[in-house]
Amino acid sequence: MKTWNVARAGLLVVVSLLYAKGFAQSSSDFDAMGGWKQVSRPATGSWEVGQADGRYWFFTPEGNAFFLLSVNHYPDPSKTDMKQVMDHLRTWGFNAAGSGAPEHLRERMPYVSAFMLHDASHWMPGDTFSFVDVFDPAYAKRVDETIAAHCATHRDNPHHVAYATTDIPRWDLDRVRHFRADDWVSFIRRQNSATRGKQRYLQFLRERHDEDLEAFKRAYRLPSLSSFDALADFSFEGLELQRPMIREDDEAFLALIVRQYYEVASAAVERHDPGALFMSEKFKMGECPREFMRIAAEYCDIVAYQPGPHRGPFPGQGEHELTFYADHWRAVHEAVQKPLFNPDHTCSFYTPGYPRTLWHQLESVEAQAQHYDRYLRQVIREPYIIGYQRCQYRSVYDPYRDILKQGLLDPDGKPYPKLLEAMTETNKKVWEELYR
Repeated sequence: MKTWNVARAGLLVVVSLLYAKGFAQSSSDFDAMGGWKQVSRPATGSWEVGQADGRYWFFTPEGNAFFLLSVNHYPDPSKTDMKQVMDHLRTWGFNAAGSGAPEHLRERMPYVSAFMLHDASHWMPGDTFSFVDVFDPAYAKRVDETIAAHCATHRDNPHHVAYATTDIPRWDLDRVRHFRADDWVSFIRRQNSATRGKQRYLQFLRERHDEDLEAFKRAYRLPSLSSFDALADFSFEGLELQRPMIREDDEAFLALIVRQYYEVASAAVERHDPGALFMSEKFKMGECPREFMRIAAEYCDIVAYQPGPHRGPFPGQGEHELTFYADHWRAVHEAVQKPLFNPDHTCSFYTPGYPRTLWHQLESVEAQAQHYDRYLRQVIREPYIIGYQRCQYRSVYDPYRDILKQGLLDPDGKPYPKLLEAMTETNKKVWEELYR
């Protein structure tokens, strides 16, 4: 178990808040990381998750309750005044730097770090999108090296809350086959017989069908197949993927891929930073079977779950970004039995210079401010949600997709004043409700 002497950590945060002037609590109610002393557990010297006072929390190294409220995504950190960013976050009422925080912020505010172990994210262009054989020992070696280097950067920082894997891989078979004309199972199926993935797949087919060759041949419409061994060099070209048995097999083997992915990653995190919190990838609402989230939860302390994003304005899209569906979130929590973390969410608003935006587009900045207030206050009332990250710090135009990824500042780095005044007031109300 790692421990830190927080008093000697060189922290600036006592807690410069209280995350904006006017909050009811005094600084003596909070520890150096922003943990609320009125709800506590024995200090362990490490960040933890658990339940107290009727809800889930992060717990700081000093053992005090912490709800993580932050901004994520900081474009062009080398061109940004990080002191100004930190001042902004605290003035606006955020208590953490969030995912993707640049080094300057990581030394001063709590944050989550993330590593990427694949190139199958839903947003990746076709020339970079690809699958990987997660059963290959060479893959496990690369993962271990990646996580070892990542942990070396973060494990001695007392502000480091958790590790997370990222970013939204295409797990849903129907969606990935529609958008990519391929999928993870088909990729493994096409490999040659010398690969570990293909060997694992063939073993799976034998076990799945109880070595019953005739039943397998009927299900897969392979009347001339002479034996299971003959599948080693079989291309499976033209396989009828929507046949019920084939579809069920593909879902079951994809679950094994998910399990292998998380088993390799979680073992590497534990090896290189024992006892550290590990968070799942960002599961996107409606795009990942719940069974796969349950598998991930076996290896993770926290499950990251987010709405959207979609490009707007397109009628009928992005509605789940606009509305917090409490019953749906509760069902996800019931399925995974772990605290949930909303790692990436917002709605956008229309501006004449950038009519196309990422996330659901509202008609005005005032409407966006009202949405933030309504959505976030619903989030904190769900006792199994332990954090929320607002996307993103500064707006960036993406010419590839011809959209604006809208943040709290415009593309020139100027704040949206009406939005930020309202968000600061919302954050104040949120802290007063959480730390009642």
